[in-house]
Amino acid sequence: MANPSSWTPHVEAFVDTSRPPSEHVASIEATTKLVNNDLLSLLDLVKEMEMYLTTSDHVIRSRGILFLAEVLARITSKPLDSVSVSCLAEFFTSRLSDWQALRGALVGCLALLRRKGSLGTIAISNARKLAQSFFMYVQVQSLTVNDRKLSFEVLHCLLEEYPDAVVVLGDELLYGICEAVDEEKDPDCLMLSFQLVEIVIRLFPDPSDLVTRFAGDIFEILSKYFPVYFTHGGGDELHATRDDLSRALMNAFCSTPNFEPFAIPLLLDKLSSSLQSAKLDSLKYLTNCLRCYGADRMLKHSKAIWLNLKDVIFSFPPQRPLVLTTESSQDTERVEHQIGKEALSCLQTAMLCLTSPDKDVFINLILEDEDVVKRFGFVLNEGYSVGTSVDIHGQLNALDILEQDTWWHVLKRFSDSLSYFAGSLVTTCNEAANSQIQQAVTHSKIQQESILYSMKVLQTLATFPEHYSPISESVYHDILLMLISVVTCKYDDVYLWNLSLKTLGQIGSSIEDIHDSAKGTIYSRTVVERAISLLQVDDTALPLSLKLDVVSEIGAIALDPMSRVLKALEEAIVFHISKACVDGRTESAETAICLLECYSCKLLPRFCTLQDFDEVLVLFAIRLWEQMESLVASKNEIKVQGLLDSLMMTMKLLVASCSEEQQSLIVKRAYTIVSAVKCLPLQPFSPSSKLEELRISPGFSIHNWLVSLFASVVIALRPQTTLPDVDILLNMFIVFLLEGQLPAAQALASILNKWPSNGNISELSSVYTFDQAIDLVLEKCFTVLSSSSFLANFYSSNDSKINAIAGLAWVGKGLLMRGHEKVKEITMFFLKCLLSSQNSEIMQLNQKELDARSLLATSAADAFQLIMSDSDVCLSKQFHATTKPLYKQRFFSSLIPVLLSSVKEYATMNTNYRTVLYRAFGHLISNTPLAAVVAESHKIVPTLVDCLGILSLNTQNKDLIYSLLLVLSGILMDKNGKEHITENIHLVINLLAKLVLYPHMMLVRETALQCLVAMSGLPHSRIYPMRLQVLRAVTKALDDKKWAVRQEAVRCRQAWASIA
Repeated sequence: MANPSSWTPHVEAFVDTSRPPSEHVASIEATTKLVNNDLLSLLDLVKEMEMYLTTSDHVIRSRGILFLAEVLARITSKPLDSVSVSCLAEFFTSRLSDWQALRGALVGCLALLRRKGSLGTIAISNARKLAQSFFMYVQVQSLTVNDRKLSFEVLHCLLEEYPDAVVVLGDELLYGICEAVDEEKDPDCLMLSFQLVEIVIRLFPDPSDLVTRFAGDIFEILSKYFPVYFTHGGGDELHATRDDLSRALMNAFCSTPNFEPFAIPLLLDKLSSSLQSAKLDSLKYLTNCLRCYGADRMLKHSKAIWLNLKDVIFSFPPQRPLVLTTESSQDTERVEHQIGKEALSCLQTAMLCLTSPDKDVFINLILEDEDVVKRFGFVLNEGYSVGTSVDIHGQLNALDILEQDTWWHVLKRFSDSLSYFAGSLVTTCNEAANSQIQQAVTHSKIQQESILYSMKVLQTLATFPEHYSPISESVYHDILLMLISVVTCKYDDVYLWNLSLKTLGQIGSSIEDIHDSAKGTIYSRTVVERAISLLQVDDTALPLSLKLDVVSEIGAIALDPMSRVLKALEEAIVFHISKACVDGRTESAETAICLLECYSCKLLPRFCTLQDFDEVLVLFAIRLWEQMESLVASKNEIKVQGLLDSLMMTMKLLVASCSEEQQSLIVKRAYTIVSAVKCLPLQPFSPSSKLEELRISPGFSIHNWLVSLFASVVIALRPQTTLPDVDILLNMFIVFLLEGQLPAAQALASILNKWPSNGNISELSSVYTFDQAIDLVLEKCFTVLSSSSFLANFYSSNDSKINAIAGLAWVGKGLLMRGHEKVKEITMFFLKCLLSSQNSEIMQLNQKELDARSLLATSAADAFQLIMSDSDVCLSKQFHATTKPLYKQRFFSSLIPVLLSSVKEYATMNTNYRTVLYRAFGHLISNTPLAAVVAESHKIVPTLVDCLGILSLNTQNKDLIYSLLLVLSGILMDKNGKEHITENIHLVINLLAKLVLYPHMMLVRETALQCLVAMSGLPHSRIYPMRLQVLRAVTKALDDKKWAVRQEAVRCRQAWASIA
């Protein structure tokens, strides 16, 4: 500690008022440096300064207190213990009663109140005592300007930083604020005063009896400053401008609806002021008060507001042209123009806010106003004359923000001309754009705005309620005809085409009864039929994707157009499927795929929200099956796999959207068609069935189509829907599963997942119980997939075996989701496949057998991803899967110990062999909810790091690496997870330092850098030794070719470079 003799001269120099100000500042700085460097503690300073702080000489006492306060104000970033802060708070609070030393007390209190967080802040009780002492002893308006500003800053800090401490003061708080603010004149102090009013009212939630009682007194103080007069010269050193003061006062006006009885009359009165600045401020304040006070309070002022706004608008129309001459007249014209614009803004706000549930009060006032009616009459009867009526037109134009129905009497007269003008403008802009020599039609910004507003005009005219429409049926027809012509012929103009289609959709949606009404009939004949015809004609120039956009938009407006569009779409789908399968036309297959996607993704979700839709879906599903029946009879070979995928997804969505009864109809019809095919395995297994009997009879691709399509029906069934001949279906799906047909495996998984839990066999038309069915499936699958001759003699390629493994994984997924314990047998089979590539017998196999065994192990590892991940093709909520809560977490908890022990057991094996284990481990934890993984982070972090290191050696693992990095970052964000990361800090940082340079995926590098940034907040003693290693790796990442990576590298370098 510094000897008192080394710093006492600084105190004496500051206390001596004869010394120059520069010495006073130097004394404070020198003492502050001692405190900051821990050569002098603050409490020791207070003890040694006791004589200066308590002497009866008010000059020495005030200077001593100020010296201590200034030192305290300069050490805000230095941590102080709670005892020191509490002692200082009590000392400076007690000094507020010492008016001769008040300056130092205010500076000290302000320094304590401004301290943040862990650096040491004053307690709530001390803050409350400080506020009570302030209101008791400090007479703000009797102080100098600087001291008043300090006082307002103290109050500001109390209200903002310690609201809980002061809100309990209630009346004392509001009265003290009023007393402090009243009669203030300094601009900087006024800024703080207005803010204090806004903040203190915010402390008491509305409605508040306390604020209601004080509202009149507070507003009386505020009203003295409106409008703001700013007389200070440009040479004055002020931070506040007139605009700043006016804005702060406006915020205070709007801080509570309780000011409404006092504020609105004042603002309306000031609108008639001869001072234009007062008018402008009144309009701005009134606009904000309308928004803040609410319709309940403001409706009673509606008439007064309209009359005053009308006078302003008719006196200062915002459209009046500016004629600028001298500089003074320029300023006047500009202010008048601003007043007109602000009046228009206020009118808009009033129309939006001043409404009641049963009528538009404010709009009716405008419509019934005699001055408005007279001006309309002048324009309509006398015509437009630039020389004599520019002001009247400007006044009326200022009212063009009214709702469309308030202009009905005007639109009725000019609707024909208006629609013709808007249509001509669209045509003109399109022709102008087409005249440009370029491949794609583009519009200038002005042309785009012209087209946009023209479309709005046409839409507005066409969407009036039928009985109040200002346009005739012929004009309505012409508008629709023009828009549908653009849609069908002007597709090269993307902007115009999209606007036209959207406008047609909006017009159609506005028709209340499209089937019976006159407008509905016209729309149906002009638009709907034209849109449907696009699907029936192939030789139109309009691309297929745009045709489908048209029918989707038009079909979505109502039930009748939707039904007609779906019917036309169904006809087109069946036609093109037939052409693709019978004639082998590839273009028809591609068209059918697009049609099916439009049907299932765009129209079907919308159609299913309507009533009585089941019958339409059932009929279409059955019709698709009848089409498949005719294709079976034709015996043509089908090679377009993409068409089958689209057909399967559409069939799933159709069936999933139906009720149980409707699903039963589809299942029966589909099963009848499938069972008629002789070469399909449609006999139940017998106990003596041999492996060779599992092969299907030779056939052609349509049989695979039939089974896949029937599988799609089974996948989408509800659990309550009855399946026919379940034992035969189990046989068929098992056979196709072992042939590598994934749809069959998904259907088998769905049957087991949705099997009735009550054990009622009759519901499934099966001779098997649930457990018997599972045993049958697993026995046949395990027997075939474990056979040594399976790869060599049964299949011609490894792809079938890979798909068969995936099929078994689907079965496991179905059992897991319903919580059945048989999933353990499937899991152990996959683990056996994983570990079979790592036993001693593997060295005796030839290269072909080694490759096959390796492929089998990889497929088994990937099976864990299929089991744990969510799917949108099967076993999802959309397809009515049975799901037990927390099934993923349970599976993870049961399997992770086995995997961890296997990893540890085979830690010395070749990297290639360990990869499959790590791949399975990675799929497991990356698809498990993060909370479950974090709970086991103490076990898995070392293995996770090792897993990332091994997988990063193979580029095929990049997606899995990214998923695992996200898991690592999630662990790093958890409080307990950080501890486990810290325990393995060297392993984690070594890994991340490599991954920041991972060349195969940008997201891996970016995420690795983000993890390093997060790790910079770990305990200093653990991360500091790794600092140089991280900085070296990050320095290389600064040259990454991706900007996002370079940006994260900069953040990471800054975070680790600051560690000292």
